[in-house]
Amino acid sequence: MIEAHNLWKEYGDNVVLERLSIKVEEGEFITMVGTSGCGKSTFLNFLLGTQSQTRGELLIDGEPIPQEPSPNRGIVFQQYSVFPHMTVLENVMAAKAFQRKGVSGYLFGKARYSAQIEATQLLEKVGLGHALQQYPHQLSGGIWYSITLGSL
Repeated sequence: MIEAHNLWKEYGDNVVLERLSIKVEEGEFITMVGTSGCGKSTFLNFLLGTQSQTRGELLIDGEPIPQEPSPNRGIVFQQYSVFPHMTVLENVMAAKAFQRKGVSGYLFGKARYSAQIEATQLLEKVGLGHALQQYPHQLSGGIWYSITLGSL
């Protein structure tokens, strides 16, 4: 699904990312670990389309990634990305509510039940079924990346 071949990101003489090659199959879960400044966020920005590599090739489903965000790719930033007064389940359900037209975007009745089932399944899929009733401050910031990528 995602293929990176010899990716580099350079700003003049400053090399932020070099020789990154990776292949991620559909449904596969990976973790990126590294020191601050090693290029983790830069790579995520490549996937989102908000930055482009200096060298190399990045593909999704065999096609080059468009240089702008699209509905099939998203990222949740660690700050200002969740509602701290809402549970993990409620935060994920909010995405469904925001898709609705109307003044409040609030979900009622069948729509709320459907969103709850869908959000619960998504959270279970990314290994967070145990955290449905926890609040954002009780989880690592990296967890929110998992939730978003799991929904792609």
